[in-house]
Amino acid sequence: MGMVVWNVTVFYCVETQYPARARQWWCVEIDWYRSTKSGLLLSHFSWKYQIIPILCGIIFLYNKLVKLVFTGIQWCGKGTQARLLVEKHGFKLLEMWGEFRRVIASGSELGKKIQKLYDAWDQITAELWVAVMEDAVQNIIDNHNNENVIFDAFIRNDWNLEIFNRLLPEYQVILFQLSEEKSKQRLLGRMFNPKTWETFMTGMTHDPKTWDELIQRADDNEEGILKRIDLYNDVTLPIVRIQRQQWKVLEVNADQSVEEVFAELEKKLELK
Repeated sequence: MGMVVWNVTVFYCVETQYPARARQWWCVEIDWYRSTKSGLLLSHFSWKYQIIPILCGIIFLYNKLVKLVFTGIQWCGKGTQARLLVEKHGFKLLEMWGEFRRVIASGSELGKKIQKLYDAWDQITAELWVAVMEDAVQNIIDNHNNENVIFDAFIRNDWNLEIFNRLLPEYQVILFQLSEEKSKQRLLGRMFNPKTWETFMTGMTHDPKTWDELIQRADDNEEGILKRIDLYNDVTLPIVRIQRQQWKVLEVNADQSVEEVFAELEKKLELK
C-alpha cells in the first residue's frame, strides 16, 4: 500500500524583483505527495499563497453583516449599483447629500446652520462636513449596526478616512474602476435635479420620482470635469492606496453594462 504525505510550510517572503517597491509578507505553502509502497512518487501538488488575503477573505465572506464604502471616479455608476443592492439584497444606503438633508430635517442646531448656507447658496464649510459625517457614522453604529450598510462616496480624503478608522474601522471598500475618458464622456451628458441634488443619466428630462424638471450643471463642462478628475487622482486615489495596503479593497470593472457590473459585484460579495 502506498502513502500520502501533507507538508505545510509557513515562511516570510520579501519580493526583490522590483527593489523600488519591494513588498514583504507571510506566506503559506502546502505540498501534497502520493507515492507507492516502494517510494515511487506518483503525484505531487503544491499551493502557495499569502496568509493575510486568505484570512481577510475568510473573515469578510463569513461575516454576514458588512459595512461597504463605495468609491470611484465620478459617474462610475456606484450610486446605481448601491440602489440595486438595496432593492435586491436589502442593504441600507447612505449618501452624503442625503445625510445633509436628514440633518436639516431634524431641526437640530447643526441642521439650522446647514440650512442657512443652503438658502444662501454658500459653500458648506469643512467643519460642517466633518460634523455631518461623524453624525452619519455614529447614527449607523447606534441604530443600524445589525444591518448591511453602503456608504456611497463617504471616504474621499484623509479626514474622511480618519473618521471611519476611528468610529467604524471594520469596513470593506468597493472600488469601481472606470477610465478618465469614459468618466468625462458620461459627465458631459448627465442631468441634475436642483431641488434634491440627485443626478440622472443623459437624455432624461424629468426626475422619475418627483417629476421635477432636470437641468445640466453649469460646471459639467470639460474644464470643470477635468478639475474634478484631477481632484480624484490627487486626493482620493492616495486614500485608496492606503486602504489597499490594509486589504480592504475589492475592485469592480465599471466599464460594462449596469447588469454586468451588478453581476460582478454580487460575485465579489458572494451574494449569489
